[in-house]
Amino acid sequence: MRRVVALVVFLPFILAVGFVFSSTLKLVAVLALSASVTGLALAQLWLSNTLGSRTARGFLRVSAVAVIAGMVLAAAYELGDAFRKDWLLIPRMASTHGLLNRLGFVLLGLLGWLVELHEC
Repeated sequence: MRRVVALVVFLPFILAVGFVFSSTLKLVAVLALSASVTGLALAQLWLSNTLGSRTARGFLRVSAVAVIAGMVLAAAYELGDAFRKDWLLIPRMASTHGLLNRLGFVLLGLLGWLVELHEC
């Protein structure tokens, strides 16, 4: 789990370097970041089974599914960019990937953990 967390923390920096210097590095970083965030989400799904609050479990499960969907979109966008296909464009990514990450993963995840802490 520590390796997954380390990847989630450091891969955005590699991704930024890829945006500036190398499209191949960008592709690898996006795919690795998508995979590592998906791993984190799967761990969250597994961990949600141990929580006492049904509401917290629900929030965390929806949060995990939302970020997995967001990472699938990120990977699809980057693969489309790498192969010069317009599968997803930036406006669609902002309204889907961004929304899934902001409201789905972050907000619902925080609500889930807050509910669990409050009910303990």
